[in-house]
Amino acid sequence: EMQNDELARLQLDLENERDKYTDLYDFSPVSYFTLNAKGIILEANLTAAAMVGVERGLLLGRPFFDFIVGDDQDIFWIHRKKLVETKARQTCELRLSPKQGSKFYALLESIVVQEDHKNGNLIRTAVTDIHARHQAEDALQKSEKSYRRLVETMQEGLGVADQYYQFTFVNQKFCEMLGYHHDELIGRHLLDFVHDDDRELMKDQMAHREKGLEERFELVWRTKDGNKVHVS
Repeated sequence: EMQNDELARLQLDLENERDKYTDLYDFSPVSYFTLNAKGIILEANLTAAAMVGVERGLLLGRPFFDFIVGDDQDIFWIHRKKLVETKARQTCELRLSPKQGSKFYALLESIVVQEDHKNGNLIRTAVTDIHARHQAEDALQKSEKSYRRLVETMQEGLGVADQYYQFTFVNQKFCEMLGYHHDELIGRHLLDFVHDDDRELMKDQMAHREKGLEERFELVWRTKDGNKVHVS
């Protein structure tokens, strides 16, 4: 009787732990799929079903390819091929097309597990919606292109130097003022282009700026062909 009571208690504990696992699995904010080596969906949590817009019962047995945008299906094919061949964790980004709603970018993180004799190697995949990140990256790229276009077409010379006063960026007008090609200026020290008569003035200004003091001043630069150019 004591053994039976102990077995009953252990069985109850096991069921409670299984229920906790099921709740954590089903209501996780991350979508989880279990696929066979051919990419057929064998298991999915509730979050995954909601992500692709299909009831979980109807989701099982369907190819994961059904929910991938056509142009991105090769990405998943390569992802799955690498998984099966290397047995190492793989990640990829592609676009999913749910049955309801708009296409979105997703991050797939997959591993291979060998625990099913019937289905062979199983692929466990976590899918995260990263569409907002892609939108932010696209917006940033557009902003950077607009900024670069503005900088390259402005009528003032613009140069950016690091803390050692070596140029890291110059616009086209800056190159034209000094008569150098862009690549000839990047990495060069600012003082290399200051006329000898104004080098001390430039050094004084550099010292002021290191103390946080900034002011507008004029000096003479030396162009590539040795001519003087007066700048502010």
